[in-house]
Amino acid sequence: MKQFKHFPPETIYSILAEMRLNNYEEVISNICHEILKYYQRLQEFEGKKPKLIIGLSGGVDSTIVSFLAVRAIGKENIITVNMPAYEGDESVEKSNLVNRVLGTEHYTIYISQIIDAGLKKIKTYFPIDQETEIGKIRIGNYASRIRVAILYDIAKIVNGKILGTGNRTEFVQGYAAKWGTPISFDFGILDHLYKGDIYAMAKILGVPQEVIDAIPTTGYYKEQSHEEELGATLEEQDVASYLLFEKGISKEEIISQFGASSVYLNSILQRYLKSEDKRSIRQEHIKIRKFCDKDIK
Repeated sequence: MKQFKHFPPETIYSILAEMRLNNYEEVISNICHEILKYYQRLQEFEGKKPKLIIGLSGGVDSTIVSFLAVRAIGKENIITVNMPAYEGDESVEKSNLVNRVLGTEHYTIYISQIIDAGLKKIKTYFPIDQETEIGKIRIGNYASRIRVAILYDIAKIVNGKILGTGNRTEFVQGYAAKWGTPISFDFGILDHLYKGDIYAMAKILGVPQEVIDAIPTTGYYKEQSHEEELGATLEEQDVASYLLFEKGISKEEIISQFGASSVYLNSILQRYLKSEDKRSIRQEHIKIRKFCDKDIK
């Protein structure tokens, strides 16, 4: 387990044990059942056989969605698409590894030239310094929306629907580009599951260890990671999200009862409040656990 900075280690272990679901085999079975029902509904209304499309980065979230979808409706009904943003992106190797295991119809579409071409004109009027934080965020958001545009273009051609790959921990923090990945989709799979839940499912499903061990990243530029960008370990993000937004415990109570960092709790609350508009566009999703999206005073 990683070194913690915002919670005492004993608190992390205790809360993680409390928040984990009891039976992940049952969770997997229920999710697959819901995917199947969604697919059957599409068949009924579309009148022809649809495809479910997944943006497969080779990370654990999109890999889990791919594994669940294949288990639910078969590999012949799934299209996976990897969209690396730069040459040498490790996502290509990892997504190919996942594809060798699952055998889905799979494509790799490099988007670096699309990003450069699109930003070339914009930069004439609104310069971008790629070395600054705001510059990196602008490029990342632009790339994220390009990925969604590609997925929906493919969906139009193949009579497809996009499966969501975002998780609950990211969702409450607004860790996604509005109208980009992973918040733009037709049917959400992991929306009610914390990052730790997803890793627990990965072990049961037989996800390749290389994927489980990989550092979570958006893949928009080299050496970027979720933990570094959000300033907390995945475990800390899970615990803070659980205590604040599922248990409904106040910031002051969490600080006094669990020894949490006031600075970190303030940061996650600020991200939550600033991203309210992103949660307002929430699409249909599988409901695994109760979600309390209450107002934060």
